[in-house]
Amino acid sequence: MANYEEIKNPVEIKKHQKIFEQILQQEDTLNKLENIRVTYSGGSKRCDIYWSDKYKFWSTSFKFTGDEKRKGHRYCNWFGITENKPDKVLELVVEINFSLCGGNTSGKLIKNDGKIFVTHNGNIGRISKKDIFWGNYKGNCFEKGKLALIGELPLDIENLDEKKLKYLEFQKQVTEFIREVKRIKNIPKNVIQKHKKSDIDKK
Repeated sequence: MANYEEIKNPVEIKKHQKIFEQILQQEDTLNKLENIRVTYSGGSKRCDIYWSDKYKFWSTSFKFTGDEKRKGHRYCNWFGITENKPDKVLELVVEINFSLCGGNTSGKLIKNDGKIFVTHNGNIGRISKKDIFWGNYKGNCFEKGKLALIGELPLDIENLDEKKLKYLEFQKQVTEFIREVKRIKNIPKNVIQKHKKSDIDKK
């Protein structure tokens, strides 16, 4: 994976964000629910969300424009877990955001050997920093200690049945990542592990 490239071109990011949203908003496999309040550290936001009865995850996506200098300009993708169909309030578990201005968002779109991968850098909030994430993460890695692998973005699939299967598989991979983040956040402070930087991390 050493020759990979992070996608930073806003035009390319927009293209892949559109596919990402298509997967997360596929109406024949997901339920759209309107005006649901999503709570997060420091506030809440009312959103239209998509909920999977099969995998029990929910998501919402929107574009954040930032300030007048476009600082913080990004695509926001919020996720959580709920076993039952939501009706009022949901708790945000993790964000997979893609910067449109070169910022250091948690989500990273990676190009490697002609394939596009959705990854996460391990920053899961102001309380749960990267060292805690990487000290306890048991999921798949794109690059250990740097990028968690969520899944390969399915591209250019014309066959509708094949596309549906690929989208379902990606939804499953997203769910596994959300559940892993939730597990890490729920680890008691007295037993949580912190990631120790190796020589590779320091480079």
